[in-house]
Amino acid sequence: MIRVLNVAITDNLGGIERYLLNVYENIDRKTVHFDFITECDTTPITDQIQNLGGEVFRVASAKHVTQYIRDIYQVIQNGHYDIVYLHKNSAANILPLFIAKFCGTPRVIIHSHNTSPKTGGIFPKILHYINRSAFRFFHVTKLACSKEAAYWMFGSQNSDVTIIRNGIELNHFQLNTNERKTLRRQYGISENTVVIGEIASFTREKNHTFLLDIYHRLVNENKKIPFTLLLVGQGPLQDALEKKASMLGLSDQIIFAGSQKDVAPYLWAMDMFVMPSLHEGLPISAIEAQASGLPVCISANVDHDVDISGKVNYISNTDIGSWVTSLSQVESRKEFNHTSDCIYDIRNTARMVEDVLTEKD
Repeated sequence: MIRVLNVAITDNLGGIERYLLNVYENIDRKTVHFDFITECDTTPITDQIQNLGGEVFRVASAKHVTQYIRDIYQVIQNGHYDIVYLHKNSAANILPLFIAKFCGTPRVIIHSHNTSPKTGGIFPKILHYINRSAFRFFHVTKLACSKEAAYWMFGSQNSDVTIIRNGIELNHFQLNTNERKTLRRQYGISENTVVIGEIASFTREKNHTFLLDIYHRLVNENKKIPFTLLLVGQGPLQDALEKKASMLGLSDQIIFAGSQKDVAPYLWAMDMFVMPSLHEGLPISAIEAQASGLPVCISANVDHDVDISGKVNYISNTDIGSWVTSLSQVESRKEFNHTSDCIYDIRNTARMVEDVLTEKD
């Protein structure tokens, strides 16, 4: 049995959390055991992890550096892990790498899940570029969700990076028309209403402020078409977004649906999926949207490998007119043309991860 400590999960059901849960559900748990570290009191996947046989260990916030180091050191020492597996949006904090090496952990894996820091500001970027040089001095296994994410984390020294796509349960997202009707009725959405939706945490990089500007112009230029904006997620910017929606007079046309463990019914309720992110790695939600049969409008900043359906429209975040034009052409969908692509099947993703975890270093 190979014991793996995953660092780290948050209190938000984001892409990393969903990726890890999907992998752990589909990996051979007789061969590989997963435990997890979090800085949060609770996480949205703790129950599922425990049901699968894993443990979630709470450590101090990285802001409290001394206690943070002590806590992670204690978890690693007590767990006798074969692998410490770091899931990173940036290299701004690589203290767990140093701690794992100090503890004598046989292998450390760095998995790049994004193409920019999750938090804004120049300081995290400076730390990122300084810290990623450490990967040249320590022997680590390098993984990334895309070529762009590999370059962001490891720079030009990325020839030894293994690309592992963010797989999903493709069959789970096949349209259920009854569930579509049920959820739309639940939110008072009529059959002819065009639902534009997004699944993302309310953080700076997801660019919801720009999305509200797009939506405001869309409804003003298409007054004869009933629209609803369906936002699934939670995060620190939600209050500010709700205030902006109210200021724009859009409160009765926007649904803040909160974080959802099963997003499939929400995708089925939509007619178009949008993602105007400032940056992404390879977003699971955009893959799920295509698997559910939705057309997608997405930021040109997002990795073009995300287009597995031929129905992804990449638009610049400086061109609000093109966003409005594209969304104006959407109709309430009567047919959903589903897509499937084996490289995004979670069973293949889990098999690739298992191969990496079980290979001899």
